[in-house]
Amino acid sequence: MNAALIRRLDSAPPDFLATLDALLAFEAAPVAVSLRSRHDILAAVRTLGDPAVIGYTARFDRLDVNHMSALELPRHVLERCPGHLARGAARRPRSGRRPGRGYHHRQMAESWVHEADGTRLGQIVTPLDRVGL
Repeated sequence: MNAALIRRLDSAPPDFLATLDALLAFEAAPVAVSLRSRHDILAAVRTLGDPAVIGYTARFDRLDVNHMSALELPRHVLERCPGHLARGAARRPRSGRRPGRGYHHRQMAESWVHEADGTRLGQIVTPLDRVGL
């Protein structure tokens, strides 16, 4: 993948908010629809393979590619990355996954409801619609 395809936004220009709004403009789906879509996407990828991935990449990432190789980072780019993977390092996260998962599982907030004297109080925990990095 070409680094030029990564879009950087600068907050200084006067059209920044309009640019950001255009970038973030999409219909946020309710959770049930989102979960159904996730299952549909996985089924399409299992059935159609690479063409489904390419189609969803265009749809969700707004990245127009013709072949899966366009989504791969070349070895020379990976090797320039700080802390690039040593031989066999790709297998290491699997061994460390369980302790990390247990830690984060304890951090999970839960929804709750309390009713007393005709008053209903509570908290509903839902996933974020989107996250910017």
